[in-house]
Amino acid sequence: MSIGAVYVATETERLDVRHDLRAVADLYDLTVGLSNAIRDQEAGLDDYLLSSDPGAVARYGAGLETELRLTERMHQVALIVSESPAIAPALDALTTESHAWRVDFAQPAIAAVDHGSKPEISRIIALVATDQEPTLAGVGELIAQITAAQAAVELREDALTEARAIAVGVGIALMLLAATASLVLVRRWVTDPLGRLLATATEVQTGADVAFVTERDDEIGRLGRALERMRTALQLDVDRSSILNRFTEVTTFAGDDSAVAGANLEALKLLVQPDAGVTHVLNRSKARSGRPSARSCR
Repeated sequence: MSIGAVYVATETERLDVRHDLRAVADLYDLTVGLSNAIRDQEAGLDDYLLSSDPGAVARYGAGLETELRLTERMHQVALIVSESPAIAPALDALTTESHAWRVDFAQPAIAAVDHGSKPEISRIIALVATDQEPTLAGVGELIAQITAAQAAVELREDALTEARAIAVGVGIALMLLAATASLVLVRRWVTDPLGRLLATATEVQTGADVAFVTERDDEIGRLGRALERMRTALQLDVDRSSILNRFTEVTTFAGDDSAVAGANLEALKLLVQPDAGVTHVLNRSKARSGRPSARSCR
C-alpha cells in the first residue's frame, strides 16, 4: 500500500516530467528549423547580391516566413516547460537581432540591387562575412537555455525515480517486518496454544487426569473448553462404569438380600447422590431387609 500510495502521489509529477521532456525536445527541433530559416535568408540575400536573381529573393522571403512561424510556435512551447523561464527572453533577443539584421542589412541590400547601385552593393558585400554574427550568437544562447531546461527536467526525473525507488525499498522492508510479526503472532496465538492442547490430549489419552487449560475467549479457547467438557464427560462415564462394575461384582457374589440392598444403597449414593429423604428411605429398606423374614424364622 505504501508503494502504491507513493506511485499515485508522484504520478502527476511523472506526467509533468514526461510532458516537459517532450516540450524540450520540440524546442530543440524548432530551434534547428529556426536556425536553418535564418541561414536560408542569408544565403538567398547573398545570392541576390551576386546574381540579382529574383528566385534568390523568393528564397529569402520563404526563409523569413518560416522564421516567423517557428518563432511563434516556440513561444507557445516555451510556456509549457516550467524549467524554461530564460528560454522566452533568449528567443525574444534572437527575434530582435534577426529583425535588426533585416532592417539594417537585408532590406538595404535588396534595395541596392533593385536600384543597381554598385557602390552600395560593393559596400554591403564587404560586410557579408560578419553580418549574421549577432543573430547566430542569439541562436547559440537560445540553444544554451534549452539545454539548461533539459538538464533541470532530467534532475526532476532523477529525483522522481529516486523517490519511487525509496518507496519500493521501504515497502519491501515493511512487508518483511509485517511477515515476521505475523509469524510471531501466529506462533504465539495459534501454534503454541494448539500445541499445549495437543500435549494435554496426549496425556489424557495415556490415562492422566489432566484438565484442558482455556485462558482465552476466542476459537481456540472455545475449542479448549469443548475438549475439557468432553474429557469431563468421558471421565464421568468411566467413573460410572467403575461403579457399575463394582456393583455387579458385589451383587453377583452377595450371600443374601441384605448384602444386595447394601450394594444398591452404595451404588445409588455414588451414581445419583440422592438427597436425605431418599437416603432415609433406602436406609429403612436396608434395615428391614436385615431382619429375618418369616420364612427364615420358620
